[in-house]
Amino acid sequence: MVRVIAVVLAVAGGAVLLGRWPRPAVQRWAAAAGCAAVGGLLAAGVVGVPVVTVLAVLAAGAVPRMRRRSRGKRRRREAREAWPDAVQAVRAGVRAGAPVPQAVADARVPDPLVPRFREVRGALAAGRAFSAATAALRSDPVGERVAAVLVLADDLGAADTGEVLDAFGRFLRAEIAQDRDIAARHSWNVTAARVAVAAPWLTVAALSLQPGVRADYAEPAGAALLAAVGAATAVAYLAMLRIAGNR
Repeated sequence: MVRVIAVVLAVAGGAVLLGRWPRPAVQRWAAAAGCAAVGGLLAAGVVGVPVVTVLAVLAAGAVPRMRRRSRGKRRRREAREAWPDAVQAVRAGVRAGAPVPQAVADARVPDPLVPRFREVRGALAAGRAFSAATAALRSDPVGERVAAVLVLADDLGAADTGEVLDAFGRFLRAEIAQDRDIAARHSWNVTAARVAVAAPWLTVAALSLQPGVRADYAEPAGAALLAAVGAATAVAYLAMLRIAGNR
């Protein structure tokens, strides 16, 4: 009966994900329910220990949220790395003799930043002041600094605006290269944390193939031990991610 319910949840979750549902919250809950059902089915079929099945349901249910966070981090990283090219595009417009607002409106920026510059272009076309129109650029720390530099350059109207933008672009490239190096080092810690989390549970799965060990895990003492290990694993994983700067 439990497996039938799990299959139904998995199918329902897939149907919601593939369908055009108007509410993202429904999709998120459906994805979590579907992954949890699949994880529970696999754990019940391979291990067959109730505590492990419950832990698998909880872990698998968190997978969609982890994927959303990973995609969000990737989008933020791509936008951050696109800013130097965007500054260079604005610099090209200034070099051609356009004022800063016009250079921003006409800049051909990398794809991750196109929606933001499109909003700026629309705001300028609607007659808003340049300082107010750049609000669309200020959705991240780098964009905040870029917008501040552009507004300052427009207000001062200095002849060396191009040189200022060139220097700012070089500074951004150097900063992004340094951050990329730090992120690469942190990725080793994140990988080690994931391996450390997976290793004991792979061992549990392998040992559970033996009927005697499976029976021991099903006993109250074995269930309590697995629950304690699951809690310790979760705490250790979160601690390692925090140390690695992954939050």
